[in-house]
Amino acid sequence: LSFKINKNRKTRTMVSGVSFTSPRYTAEQERADRSALTLKEKTMLEAEVFGMDRIHLPEGELHLEELSYQVETILEETPVEEKRVLEQAVKICPELVREETDAVKFLRSVDYDPARAAQRIIHFWEARLDFFGEERAFLPMTLEGAMADDLEVLKGGFGMTYEAPKRDLKGRKVMLVDRSLIDTKKYGRDPLLRLIFYTAFNAVRDPQTQIQGTVGVIFNDMRTFDRILFKKWQRIVSGGCLPTQVRAFHSVRNPPMMEFLLPVLKWFLGRYDRLKTFVHNGTSVVVDLAPYGITCESLPMCIGGDFIFVESEYLANMP
Repeated sequence: LSFKINKNRKTRTMVSGVSFTSPRYTAEQERADRSALTLKEKTMLEAEVFGMDRIHLPEGELHLEELSYQVETILEETPVEEKRVLEQAVKICPELVREETDAVKFLRSVDYDPARAAQRIIHFWEARLDFFGEERAFLPMTLEGAMADDLEVLKGGFGMTYEAPKRDLKGRKVMLVDRSLIDTKKYGRDPLLRLIFYTAFNAVRDPQTQIQGTVGVIFNDMRTFDRILFKKWQRIVSGGCLPTQVRAFHSVRNPPMMEFLLPVLKWFLGRYDRLKTFVHNGTSVVVDLAPYGITCESLPMCIGGDFIFVESEYLANMP
């Protein structure tokens, strides 16, 4: 355990699993990584971060039936030991497998690459079992299904992660994370992770989000940092198990401890995710995020945006 003293607020922030000797991703390493990008990689990165127009053929021209058949063939030919949980799901809840892991959803999220779509479907069921356990992994991802036993965290922690009412200017869904509500002492890690998985999965059910992806805006003070929770959260949002991709991460309203924490966090991210993670310390969140296509309509009033998040209303609209 290490502690960071915030002299202005006279509070102590606990950082679990992180020390001052932890590996750090330095500014010099970031410059080197950016310099090493190929022209194609640079172009792709800019499209991800700034939401530049992506060229998509109408799905009618993509022969989705043939692509879906290719996904199914790849899954059938995958060794049993590499798809154990998927096989278990097919036996227990075949209709749910067809509904929640339809090949087309996952194809959209990987630019219609059958091999990558098949891999995501396998990872999806593995993550589902890890987070929900044998009893709930094979239930529908609804309040009355997989989330039925997590009513306490649903009512008290829903504001921790939720989707904005408006997309950004490029059509990407904006996912908001309020760090101040991440309380593992109150809820424990597992219920929070189930909440994150449930919210993220339901946010990406629509075709537009599966194609265009999401952007994450993370805000407000952080009283604790839990490395284990962070690693598992990372698996959900950028670990290749959901039918979408996070195009960029933006951290705003940062506590002083982020100056120490960010290089450590970036170390744990993959090379590509590091380069699309940004920390903004300007006086206006709206101004900071405007170049990335994120407007005040997609931001809550607590960070200078236009809307008020009402947990009860949000919960009432969830499946």
